[in-house]
Amino acid sequence: MALCTLGTVYSGRLFTVLGAAAPGVATFCGYGAAVDGARPPGRRPWAKTAVYLTVYSVILVEPPVFALTCVEALTALFPSRLTRATAGLLASAIVLPLAQLQHLEDLAACAWAGVAGMAVAAGAVVVALARLPVDPATRVPTALVARHTPPAAAAAALMDVVFAYGGQVNWVRYVGGMASPPLFSRCVLATAAAMTAAYAVVGAVGYAVLGSSFDGAAPVTSVLPPSAAASLANAGLLLHAVLAYQINVNVWAHTALHVVRGGGGDHGDGRGRSLWLTTTALCIALSALVAHLVPNFSGLMAVVASLGDLAGAYALPAAFVLALAPGVLGRGEGRLAKALVPVALVASGVGMVLSVKALVDGS
Repeated sequence: MALCTLGTVYSGRLFTVLGAAAPGVATFCGYGAAVDGARPPGRRPWAKTAVYLTVYSVILVEPPVFALTCVEALTALFPSRLTRATAGLLASAIVLPLAQLQHLEDLAACAWAGVAGMAVAAGAVVVALARLPVDPATRVPTALVARHTPPAAAAAALMDVVFAYGGQVNWVRYVGGMASPPLFSRCVLATAAAMTAAYAVVGAVGYAVLGSSFDGAAPVTSVLPPSAAASLANAGLLLHAVLAYQINVNVWAHTALHVVRGGGGDHGDGRGRSLWLTTTALCIALSALVAHLVPNFSGLMAVVASLGDLAGAYALPAAFVLALAPGVLGRGEGRLAKALVPVALVASGVGMVLSVKALVDGS
C-alpha cells in the first residue's frame, strides 16, 4: 500500500507534466499521437499502438468490475429476494439513465456522492467487524497473504491492491478538463493520502478480526453476517459502485466512439443522443454479461489491473514524458522515469499470467 501510494503520487506528477507538454489533449491516444509526431525521422511510430494494447484495452474491460460490485452489494442487501441475475438486471436499469450524462463536469456531483457512499461503507464495515465475536485463535493479525494461499492467488491479491489505486486511464480527461491543470498533482496527493488512510483502517481491522476465515474472492461486505451496520455498508458500497460504474461507462463510450469514429465529440443533438444511448447500452449489457459469467470478484479485478493499470499509470506516462518533455525532469528523476517503463511492463506481464491462472482456478 505504501509503494502504491508513492507510485500514485508520482504518477500524478507525470500526468501534470504531460498536461503542460501537450495542452488541450483529452485522450491517451492524443498523447500517443503527439509522441509519434515528435519521433526522429526513420523511427517507427509506437505510442498509439501501445495505447491501444494497454490503456484502451483496460478502459473497455473495466466496467464489468463495477457491474459485479453492484451485484455483490445488491445480493448482500437483499439475500433472499434477489438472484445474481436479477441483481445484474437491476443494476443495469439503474446505471443506464445515469450514463446519459455525457460530460465529465456534469458528473462532479455524482462523484462526490460516490465518495460519500464509500466513506459510509468503510465506516460501517469497521463497526460491523469490530462487533464480531473474536475467536482466540484469530486475535493476532494474520498476514495479508495466508500461509496456504497459492502463489497465483497471492499475485492476484497484490494486483487487487494495484486496482484499488488505479483509475489513471481516466486521468487524461480529468487533466484536460481542469481550469488549472498544474493543480492536478496536488489533487492526486490529497486523494492518495485519503485512500491510503481508509484502506489501512479497513484492512487492518478486517484481517485482524477475520484472519484466515476471510473469503478473498468476495468483497468483505459480502461475508459480513446480517446486521444494521452490514446493511449500511452495502448501501454505501452500492451508491459508490453505481456512480463509479457510471463514470467508467462514460469513459468507455467516449473511447469506443473515438476508436470507431475517430473522435468522441459532442453528441448533444437527436442523432448524437441516440448514438450515445446505443453505445452506453452496449457497454452496460456486455458488462452485465461478463459479471454474470465471471463472478470471481478478486480475480476479475486482478486481470483488469494487470492488463492496463500498471502500464497506464506508470509505463506510458513515463515514456511519454521522456519523449515530450525530457527537459522538465532532472537527471535523477529522468533515470527513475526510464526505470519505471520496463519495471511496470514486466510486473504487468507477470501479474496477467498469474491473475488469469487465479481466475481460472477460482472459477
